[in-house]
Amino acid sequence: STLLASSAASDVYKRQKFMKALLKPIVWVCLFFFAYQSTYAQALKIMSYNCRMSGEMTGYSVKEYAVFIRKYNPDVVMLQEIDYNTKRNKNQDFTTQLAAELGLFSVFGKAMDTGGGEYGVAILSKYPFVYINNKTFEGIDGAKEPRTLLYVDIQEPGTSDVIRIGTTHLDHSTDLIRSAMAEQINERIGTGDTPTLLGGDFNARTDSNVICEVMKNWQRICDDTFTYPADQPTIKIDYIFGLPQNKWKVKSFKVLSNPEVSDHRALFAEVEFVK
Repeated sequence: STLLASSAASDVYKRQKFMKALLKPIVWVCLFFFAYQSTYAQALKIMSYNCRMSGEMTGYSVKEYAVFIRKYNPDVVMLQEIDYNTKRNKNQDFTTQLAAELGLFSVFGKAMDTGGGEYGVAILSKYPFVYINNKTFEGIDGAKEPRTLLYVDIQEPGTSDVIRIGTTHLDHSTDLIRSAMAEQINERIGTGDTPTLLGGDFNARTDSNVICEVMKNWQRICDDTFTYPADQPTIKIDYIFGLPQNKWKVKSFKVLSNPEVSDHRALFAEVEFVK
C-alpha cells in the first residue's frame, strides 16, 4: 500500500507539473494581450497646427494643407485660425473641405463673427465624436478678440474608453489676459480623470505666467523647440498638453516646418495613455 500511495502521489505531482508547464505560456499570452489592449487601444498620433488665417498663404486652398498633414497620418488634428464662410476665404467651409480631403470627421468651433462669416478653431479626427463642446471665454476685459475652447470626446473602435481632445487660440494682447483665458480652460477640462489632450496657439513664451503657472498641472507633451515664425523661428508659442499629469507616454515628438503653407510650425506627437 505504501508503494501504491507513493506511486499515486508521484502521478499527481507529474500531472500538476504538466499543468503548470501547460498553463504558464497561456497565462503569459493572456497578460500580454490585456496589457497590449490597455495601451494600444489609446495610442494616438496627434497634430496641432495654426493655419495662418485659414489658408491666406495658399490662396485659401485646403489641398496644400491636406498634402502636408497626410504625410504624418495623424489620428487627430487640432487647428487654429480657421474661417467659415468669410469673404476673405471666398465663402468656403475650410474645416469640412480639409476633412473631406483627408477622410476625417470634423467640427468647427466659432470664436467670433468676422467678414460675413465666422472665425475660430477646429478638430479633425479618424474617430467619430461622442460629445462636442464649444464655448467662448467670458468676462475677460481688454482682449483684442473673442477666443474659444473647443473640445470633443472620441471613442476608438474596440474600446469603451473615451479620450478628450481640445484646441484653443489664446489672445495676443497680454499675458494677464491669456492667463485669465487659460484659467477658464482649467475650469472646463482641467479636472477629473478623463484622458485629455489639448493643443493650440497659446501666444505665450515658455517663461510666461500662463505656461509656468496656470498650466503647471498639465503634462507637457511638447518640448521647447521654437515654433514661430515658420521659416526661421525665434520663439515658442504653440503647445500640446495632456491630463492627467504623468499619464501620457510620449513615444515621439516633432516640430514640422512648411513655411509655404503657414507662418507657424506644426506640432506632431505619438502618445499612449498609461492606465
